[in-house]
Amino acid sequence: MINILKNRSLVIMAISESVSSIGSWITMMAVFSLVIFKGEGNVTESGLIYLVGLLPALVFSPVAGWLCDRYDRKKMMISSEVLSGLAVSGIIFTESTTLLYVLLALQAISGSIMTPARQSSVPQVVDQAQLTQANAFLQQISSVVKIFGPVLAGAVLAVMNAHQAVILDVVSYFLSAGILFLLPTLLPPQQNRAENKERKDKGADQFKDLLHLNSQIKLLFGMAFMAIMGIVCIDILASIFTRDVLLSGESYFGLLIGMIGLGTLAGAASLMLSKKASHPWRDVISGFAIVAIMPACMAAGYHISNLALMRILVIPLCILAGFGLGRKLVQDNTLIQTLSPTGMLGRVSGLYQSTIIAAQLIGTILTSALVPGLIPVDVYFALVALLIMAVAIFGLFFYMRIKQSDNQMIVMLEE
Repeated sequence: MINILKNRSLVIMAISESVSSIGSWITMMAVFSLVIFKGEGNVTESGLIYLVGLLPALVFSPVAGWLCDRYDRKKMMISSEVLSGLAVSGIIFTESTTLLYVLLALQAISGSIMTPARQSSVPQVVDQAQLTQANAFLQQISSVVKIFGPVLAGAVLAVMNAHQAVILDVVSYFLSAGILFLLPTLLPPQQNRAENKERKDKGADQFKDLLHLNSQIKLLFGMAFMAIMGIVCIDILASIFTRDVLLSGESYFGLLIGMIGLGTLAGAASLMLSKKASHPWRDVISGFAIVAIMPACMAAGYHISNLALMRILVIPLCILAGFGLGRKLVQDNTLIQTLSPTGMLGRVSGLYQSTIIAAQLIGTILTSALVPGLIPVDVYFALVALLIMAVAIFGLFFYMRIKQSDNQMIVMLEE
């Protein structure tokens, strides 16, 4: 742990991320304030907030990953922050909901560069043996922001209107970009001319070959797609659940998000402080199973008449779900970084981000289309809980099958 904290480049990335993330929470809560809590929006409007951030990033993420494998990743991260700040600045001056969605879409495009750039940069600044600890450290920083960011955003919105609050987000993006200037140059691994020529000739087929040959990457992508398709409904319906079941507003909504962040922090810390060897797949699979508690709790909430009890019960359940989510998120990154070829890490990260976004997009569309017209909210939450648990069980058995096949292959090669 001490060695991780002494890593100057990793600490710089962590500080930069925390600064811009705090600002992003302020904008997110400001948008919800404008559209849902003050505008009395419904499930469709709540879904649209996520939709406009997903579709552009879905298309651009593979391109962003390719850029991160071709150009200085430090410059990619700085460009992402500056362009995001410019896009968000338009929200300060607009009263149009349509223009608001357009600006959120532009921010999603520029923001899609950051994840593959940062994820592919981590193995360049830490040893492979420390990847789990490094990812856990970054996740802890993200979790701290998730705890205090919504609370701070709620406090900011209590003293100024939503448009004024967005100014702080714009400042945070440019401040984050300035911090990233302190990083060393992070050029992607160089390849010789023959490899570059082969990459150009086979560029379109490399991802297909990777997913075909590496069963573990295929499993990770598949599990993430199915589970995230269900998890996104929690994001969409959480504000509705807070308003209709808990009879609360944006402040309590921010508190619950903060409790999930607290659990995520604990989950990441448990990995960072552990002296035992990490088991990424165990943490990913068990993490999915724990997250299923959250939609199950929300489904039950519609049938619990004791409002005070429900408000108290939902807090520890948010922390528990966050704990499983934190361990899963850390080990997702570790698996991507260790299973991917070095020269393709940016593109694999971009493709993974695109896969996650595709799942979020489909989940958003399904949720907006089905709830509450065709499926009641409580039933939908219950179905989501069952889906996430089924993914965890399937992942466990499929991973055991992969390991068995790998062991048989090793025995055959030794013979």
